[in-house]
Amino acid sequence: PLPRARLNSVWFEPDAQVVVGGEIERTPRVFISSVRVPRLARETPVLALDGTGSLALNQRIFGEHMTGERFAVPRNAEVWQVTSKIFSRQSLTGTDRRGNPISPKKVHEAARLRRQVLDLLKMLPGQILLVTYKQVEEVLRPDLPAHVQTAHFGALRGLNSYEHCETAVIMGREQPSAEAIEA
Repeated sequence: PLPRARLNSVWFEPDAQVVVGGEIERTPRVFISSVRVPRLARETPVLALDGTGSLALNQRIFGEHMTGERFAVPRNAEVWQVTSKIFSRQSLTGTDRRGNPISPKKVHEAARLRRQVLDLLKMLPGQILLVTYKQVEEVLRPDLPAHVQTAHFGALRGLNSYEHCETAVIMGREQPSAEAIEA
């Protein structure tokens, strides 16, 4: 039980696929999701990798038996973060998720942004790893300097293929939608 009824997210899907009278149709729909309490059996193992997480909060969610372990990783890097731009897939490609151009203006802006990214990559010394969205990786690949290797979100975990790279440029962020997380 929660102290008050609340929604976690509400979103509009203008072309939702629904079943009406046994037939699949496409129609506008509003989707609403609410907060659910996670249900895990006590014997279900949970590994939470969270460098900034709260043990107390995680214990409230997963149970008092959850413990915290600290693994300090040596830091010997210089980090630059761009905070004025999120480098979304759309802003880098000028297309929607289906690959259709958003507008001539957005296509032009995306091409300009890609040129700026390429200029930055050309200036960086040594072997470079560029990690970004798969669609952006495909668009940039023909114009990338020889010292830049690429990988895309979702196809990187567990690989040591890039350990020789001196610099990593992470462009964008792969973040699941609220609906995907709630599901």
